Amino acid sequence: SGQSAKLAPILRKAMADNRVSGEKYLGSWHDVGSPERLAELNKL
Repeated sequence: SGQSAKLAPILRKAMADNRVSGEKYLGSWHDVGSPERLAELNKL
């Protein structure tokens, strides 16, 4: 809706409602959270 919100309270509520899960990823992972990081990875 275009509004800013703090993430922690939303996640805590979802966890209390058993609506959050996770899993362990055993594969290769790369941080491509910025165009610069993606460009570095693409050089490999």
